[in-house]
Amino acid sequence: MEVHGWVHDLYMVLFGIWGFVCLYGASTGLREEWKLYRQGPHVEAVVVGGLRTIRFGFREIPIRRRNTEPVVRFVTADGGQVEARVRHPVRRDEPPGVGEAIEVFYDPHKPQEVLAVSGFHTVVRTHIAMIGVGALFLCVAAGALLFGLPVETHVGVWGLLGPSIAGAVALARWAWRKRESQDDVATGGLSPGQGDDLHGRRDTSVP
Repeated sequence: MEVHGWVHDLYMVLFGIWGFVCLYGASTGLREEWKLYRQGPHVEAVVVGGLRTIRFGFREIPIRRRNTEPVVRFVTADGGQVEARVRHPVRRDEPPGVGEAIEVFYDPHKPQEVLAVSGFHTVVRTHIAMIGVGALFLCVAAGALLFGLPVETHVGVWGLLGPSIAGAVALARWAWRKRESQDDVATGGLSPGQGDDLHGRRDTSVP
């Protein structure tokens, strides 16, 4: 259904807001992670566990992709020992096994923020793609509202539900990660059971 008048303008405003959010969020994330990649300590971390699942709400869904987020243990520059889940996906043909070493970098002010070197470039490409999408949305909205650029607006059920569902899922994932991060900081590391390895065991031989 094509819309006109104030409904069209409202849709363009929402279109522009969505573009600005994508542009700002992706550019901020890219700047922060690039700075951390260049200036943060790089260390060899030992894999001590990690389930091949992704968390969606209160359920854990098995995944069969090459992206995994293992739990690793390493020693910081000041001699402290950290055990945390890698935030960047580790791209491998096979998930890294317990006892394997992978290169990671971390925030010296928040050592629980661990990122994988091998997944950094994938994350950068994702940020750049989101910046491009956000800039496109923002330019289209600005052109329609400020310069009268003819933009046909078709509103359907999926046109309204799609962005809402995507936004709700993204918000839920962010809130869940935030909660896990706060729990890790409060307990001084991962909670019991989070370090289980890919086969349900836990490695205790790694120093």
